[in-house]
Amino acid sequence: MKGSKILSVLSLIIASFTFATGVSAAETKSIEKEVLTTTNLMWEEARNANLAGMFANTPAEMTYVMAGYPSWSKAEMTAMMGAAFDGVSRQDIIIKKEQITVLSDDSALYVADSAYVQYDDAGNVMPSGGDYVISIILQKRDGQWFNIHTHQSFPMQP
Repeated sequence: MKGSKILSVLSLIIASFTFATGVSAAETKSIEKEVLTTTNLMWEEARNANLAGMFANTPAEMTYVMAGYPSWSKAEMTAMMGAAFDGVSRQDIIIKKEQITVLSDDSALYVADSAYVQYDDAGNVMPSGGDYVISIILQKRDGQWFNIHTHQSFPMQP
């Protein structure tokens, strides 16, 4: 089951680079704007250290891979991320570069080179934080964009 989820996600990515999207330039611009709005809302919630808000647009069956550790559902992901947010009152989320690839009229890939700094209730910088790259596969369902898969990678540590 878990392997088939990864295979489905990888197939979607490979297909996006193999086949024409069939989406016009105007539609592509509109989709890019919608996806950017969706991801920007996620980042605003992340800045407020609001885990529930960050993943409000995530279905129960989503997958999340963070630093090589997979979660196979929204429940598993929020449990894993809860530990990463322990004691965090706010975050700086710095998007250095982002790119959206429209895969079809109802699917898109968002990729960003980013960094974050976490703060406790007293405003002190926490030891966590740093650079990361994040990729999000979004799917449009009933007029709304959903985060169906996220992969977050960090630089290798010595």
